Order: sequence, then structure tokens, then C-alpha cells
Amino acid sequence: MTFSKDILNAALELSMEFGPDFLKPIHTRLLKKYPSLTDVELDAYNRKAYQTKEYGHEIVYKLWPGITDEEAHDQSKIKFKKQMKSSYDWINDENISRLFSQSCYFASK
Repeated sequence: MTFSKDILNAALELSMEFGPDFLKPIHTRLLKKYPSLTDVELDAYNRKAYQTKEYGHEIVYKLWPGITDEEAHDQSKIKFKKQMKSSYDWINDENISRLFSQSCYFASK
């Protein structure tokens, strides 16, 4: 299956929502944005989004002990972006930033 960068980014964005849709599958919400997607495609985009999000969390968990001040935080964000782009070249800067922030939030808990 060939993935669309736009749909992948939309799927990732939906997977990072807090509130009532937190950790819920994105199928219904993604279908509203892209009504031509099939069930198989929706499953694939859902899987890819949650895979990407979990990978981002793993990177931050590994970096977290070294994030001690603002400068370290900024350097970690640069490392994070580089690693995410090397594994997921489709991810946009907005999602990288949001995923980094969300991952830092979870790592701090």
C-alpha cells in the first residue's frame, strides 16, 4: 500500500489528541476528513500513526535523563527531529514538535 504524506500526518495528529478521543482508534475521525478511504486503508493509517507515536515516545524516554535545562531540552529536540525524520521522512514539523512535547510530558510523569 502506498501512503499519502498528508493522510499520514492527519492520522498522526488525530492519534495525539487528548480528551474524549485519547488513545482511541482514529478510523471514524480520519474517515470524516478522507471519505474515500477503505477499511483496510484506515487500519493501515491507524497502525502507522500509533507506531510513529510510540517510536517518538521511545526516543524521548531514552533522551529524557539528559534533558536537565533549556539548552539540553533544545539539543534533545534537535536530536529527536533528526531521528524522526530519518525513520519517518513524511512527518511534518508541526507533528514533530507536538510529538516531542507530548513525549516529554509522558516522560516526566
